[in-house]
Amino acid sequence: MIFSIGHSNHSLEGFIKLLRLHQIQILVDVRSAPYCKYATWFNKNELAQAIEENGMEYLYLGKGLGGYPSNPEYITPTGKIDYKKYALSEEYQTALQFLIEESAGKKTAIMCAEANPRQCHRHLLITKSLLEKEIAVVHILSDGSLNYPQLDEFNQEVEQLSLFG
Repeated sequence: MIFSIGHSNHSLEGFIKLLRLHQIQILVDVRSAPYCKYATWFNKNELAQAIEENGMEYLYLGKGLGGYPSNPEYITPTGKIDYKKYALSEEYQTALQFLIEESAGKKTAIMCAEANPRQCHRHLLITKSLLEKEIAVVHILSDGSLNYPQLDEFNQEVEQLSLFG
């Protein structure tokens, strides 16, 4: 099982509290750009330090699992990410396999920015991939409650996020 969480506009203390509530041992940052202009405590270096000071591991996998791949091959003419195509790429599959191996036997959460997982690539891309490999995913919501996505909810076409707002 792998958890998922969005840092949203949480305070650092509130975010750490959510991770502790669910006994997370490894936080895997899957943001393509691991920086936050308005909540600088979620910048990569600051967050990694805080996570490690709180007895957890921090792992950055945004290059392979990020929602905005650098290769324009995965961007449609309308500026949306083609998650289906990207999910088949060697870069993504290698990073996904690394996530699976690193999370074995440890409570792991993938993290991005969005509070609502269903508006984030951690659900639209990574959760779907993990569920297809029969790995359960649990979304930690902003209030600490849990949501359990199922593979059948991906049967409908989902509107992909735009790079250009």
